[in-house]
Amino acid sequence: MRFLKLHSIFKRTAADGLVLCRPRGGLNDMLCQIEKCWSYAEHYGRHLLVDTYRTEFHDDFGKYFVPKAAGRVSFGAFDALRWNGSVRPKFLAGRVNQYEATWSPKAQAHVDRQAKKKPVTFDFSRNHNEQVLVHDQCGGGTLSILALQRLRLASTAVEAIAPRLQRFRNHTAVHVRNTDIRTDYVSLFQEVAASLPEGLIVLCTDDWHCQVYARELFGERVFLSSDIPDTDGRPLHWNRGQDPGLTNLDAITDLLAMALSKQLFVSKRASGQVSGYFRLAQALRERPDIVDGLLGRTT
Repeated sequence: MRFLKLHSIFKRTAADGLVLCRPRGGLNDMLCQIEKCWSYAEHYGRHLLVDTYRTEFHDDFGKYFVPKAAGRVSFGAFDALRWNGSVRPKFLAGRVNQYEATWSPKAQAHVDRQAKKKPVTFDFSRNHNEQVLVHDQCGGGTLSILALQRLRLASTAVEAIAPRLQRFRNHTAVHVRNTDIRTDYVSLFQEVAASLPEGLIVLCTDDWHCQVYARELFGERVFLSSDIPDTDGRPLHWNRGQDPGLTNLDAITDLLAMALSKQLFVSKRASGQVSGYFRLAQALRERPDIVDGLLGRTT
């Protein structure tokens, strides 16, 4: 039924065209790519379909987020078997659901393995004649906050996340990314312990070993917004063995736990950089209206 519904939507909008967005990477990257495609679709009068089944999200984006306002946007899977029209990039003709996108360090993009490793995207600076435009890429930045302005959490996601957030009141959040990017969380925890001798600490991390260390250091003061498995150093969104529903809810819960904190600490890379995901949390701390909108606290 999901495919039939989306195919029906596309048939009604075929004259105007479709932007098929398959956003990759972690949550911040995904939101940035969705906003990029959403803005383009609005500008050129196209329908937007966000398909996250084939990306690191491994699930339907619509289970977690819904648009605040009615518009020409859908979340679900693209049913290429029911459609045989024109597509850009042209090398995807007839195989919109059959190509394999892989990361190319040389191109700094996700490329089609079959089509001489060409990037799976299109020129966003102009309109195109093809009915379907495919963008299958990662990439962070600050567009994610604009995407969240357009969205609210789905009711089932609120039911799962809100009780977890209610455990935290007047808390300090600590964010540690320590899988694909290595950071010095030991020094960070010592800093937190020295500056905050008491009070609730909520740890948001992708590293099981970090959770173990935090429990040893802070004891009952530390709460874990998510229970992280030992992924052997792999980012959670790359870990196919983990339940995608749990992983995705954990990422959203961590983001909101940081956004609602009274203080926020982060472990940095040796270069001093922080992740786009952390920068999004910082931005949300300055925009409680967006947090309220996500949680359905506003009308």
